[in-house]
Amino acid sequence: MTVELSQLKTSGVDDVLVVRVAGEVDLGTAPQLEEALDETLERMTGGRVVVDLTDVSFFGSPGVAVLAEAAAQADQHHCELRIVVGINPLVRRSIEVTGLDRVLVLCVNVVEAVTV
Repeated sequence: MTVELSQLKTSGVDDVLVVRVAGEVDLGTAPQLEEALDETLERMTGGRVVVDLTDVSFFGSPGVAVLAEAAAQADQHHCELRIVVGINPLVRRSIEVTGLDRVLVLCVNVVEAVTV
């Protein structure tokens, strides 16, 4: 799994940090995602964090747990958390089966995540 952090500056929208994730998110790699999200959310006061999962090929329950924790942290830091699942049914289903889709804002692409 790879994790990449980038900052977007968009017209009319506060700064947005995007965490791009690729590969498999499982028991062995979820701690890397958790660390990246922890560091990102610690830097934020307000604003928006977008987690882009469009290039994820497997998203297991450890990844879902990381997103649940990130949602709680985002609330504590008064920032918005958006999850980009694209059209990947594997990632979307992993989130929906737990009911976490009722807590997280799922988006089709980064543009939607930044503007919604």
